[in-house]
Amino acid sequence: MPFNAPHSPYQALEEHLERNKHIENRIRHTHAGMVTSMDDAIGQIVDAASQRLPRENTLIFFCSDNGGILRAGSNGDLRGEKSHVYEGGVRAPAIMVWEGTIKEGSVVKEPLHITDLYPTLLGLTEESDPLTNTSSSIPPRFEAPFAWVTGSWFATEPPMRTSRSH
Repeated sequence: MPFNAPHSPYQALEEHLERNKHIENRIRHTHAGMVTSMDDAIGQIVDAASQRLPRENTLIFFCSDNGGILRAGSNGDLRGEKSHVYEGGVRAPAIMVWEGTIKEGSVVKEPLHITDLYPTLLGLTEESDPLTNTSSSIPPRFEAPFAWVTGSWFATEPPMRTSRSH
């Protein structure tokens, strides 16, 4: 399910702004409110999926499409930001949850590209690519516990934590 937030124009509901009132910078405060809104929506999706699908047979994947905009967040030590070719513009966070397969809190620091996911997901289904009649994936990395840690546009001052825990 795609989300268009956080994205310009910067606007957030008052309840989400209130939950981030500790952030003084106006743009970052609004950005954090937008992230909180998205976090709540993702939590609702995860809750609904958990009621209807077996968690040990359900892979939940979340990623961003690019690095952050520095006036709204932080890319840590990475150079550049969204629309730049430097790491701060192209590295983005990704998270996967799969109970019984991916150990909670695990991290993989090697870079992957979103296009690596297609053959991996295809391999999990034990199907072959209809165009090439091949199947390949990134196990054992996938079978091992992991989450990608690259730059994070979720970072704020002070570092923001998700408001939900799953």
